[in-house]
Amino acid sequence: MLPVCARGLQRAARAPPVRHERRAHAAAARAAAPAAGSAAAAQGQQQQQQQQQQQQQQECGQQSDGPAEWAGLRGWRASSPDFRRHWGQRGPCLPSAADQQQQQQQQQQQLPPTLADAALEVLLTPDPEAKAALTHAAWAAYCAGALPLGAAAGAPQRAAPARPARPARPALVRPKDVPAPGPGAPLPLAAHVLHNLAHIELNAIDLAMDTVARFAHLGLPAAFYEDFARVADDESRHFGWTLQRLRELGAEYGDMVAHDLLWEGAQLSAGDVAARLAVVPMGQEARGLDAGRRLAQRLVGAGDARSAAIVARIAEEERAHVAIGVAWFKRVCEAQSLPGPPSFRALLAGLAPELLKGPFNHTERATVGLPRDWYDTEAWPPAARAALPAAPARAAAAKGRGEPLPAAAAAPAAAAAAAGGQAAAAAGDPAAAGAAAPAAEAEAGALVDGVPRVPARGAGLEELRARLALILEREAAAAEG
Repeated sequence: MLPVCARGLQRAARAPPVRHERRAHAAAARAAAPAAGSAAAAQGQQQQQQQQQQQQQQECGQQSDGPAEWAGLRGWRASSPDFRRHWGQRGPCLPSAADQQQQQQQQQQQLPPTLADAALEVLLTPDPEAKAALTHAAWAAYCAGALPLGAAAGAPQRAAPARPARPARPALVRPKDVPAPGPGAPLPLAAHVLHNLAHIELNAIDLAMDTVARFAHLGLPAAFYEDFARVADDESRHFGWTLQRLRELGAEYGDMVAHDLLWEGAQLSAGDVAARLAVVPMGQEARGLDAGRRLAQRLVGAGDARSAAIVARIAEEERAHVAIGVAWFKRVCEAQSLPGPPSFRALLAGLAPELLKGPFNHTERATVGLPRDWYDTEAWPPAARAALPAAPARAAAAKGRGEPLPAAAAAPAAAAAAAGGQAAAAAGDPAAAGAAAPAAEAEAGALVDGVPRVPARGAGLEELRARLALILEREAAAAEG
């Protein structure tokens, strides 16, 4: 598939990344020019730059990246671990004394040595309730200072599994084989909805912890890993609420089949941080913003206000999860001098084009910093729309069942996969992935076949880390001012 707005991305990649560097290069060029023609040369250079800028705007569209972060993220990050893992008569509350004692006993069990190790252990835990409990215990211990992060540059790369451990039930089938709610469905409407939601939240735990474990060796800023570990803790609490309500309705997780579509996003983005941010929090999790209110209203209409309240609360808390994806994606793009909107479009169009289809809740998405012209093809500039093929090949892991991605079906996915053993997890074809992502490109980052990619090692990764640190310092200073 042709990359979205590739020429604009390539020009942005060639531009020096820091503003003062551009000024320095321009000053050096003027000093080297003859004195008699310096004014004319400067004027000509300025006109040429304006023409290039206008051309890039025509190709990529004149969009604003919007604010760096959703305002609600500051309070979300500052909050202590939430122990309200029971749903009471009026909403979230602390568990009973017996349940609290059981949780304390679980937390006193030997935890892995670091938060990154705990993330890997979560992925290897098949029991859903044990998975959620370990997630919460690890995050609480980290916040208490009892568990180090364990994510550092040069650390051994963790062998994150291609698929997380799962219980024997529910059986995983193709998405089209999951029965719709209504007559003939295995569960009544509310239980059907809660079962689907419990499955989503269980996958969300693994998706967030996979991001911590899989990318720990990159040594990104600690705030990156903390954000995703906090997301995992939120998802573990959401899973507990949905499981509790499911049991109140006389059902259990596993009483109906489910699909593996969500974990497909982890496979497609296993080799690259930018791809992970675009596909999972900004793509998959944003679907929760689209559907949450409608789903809650449907449950109210069915006479189940308690289930509706749980769904509405989860949808509200999902805002932060989408917002951190937006914030980190913008930072990664800025650190590589890439424009955010066309970079996001290129990744989603190449890896998960189904996430570009509505219906969308534009208001909710805009609230967390995701503008419409990023994800809605109807709002894309003409050049970006023209680059979309009429029928994009679905970059799917064997229709949601988790088999490796066919190499012939997704060159962009192979291009987005990093070297170092991760290409096989994303594309299923080490030879093809190696050809698309050689070691030099893994170190350079920026663009591969028109698709933005984060450097996986070497000088490119070191430079990325340094620039991200500067961006965070600038944001912190602005927040204090």
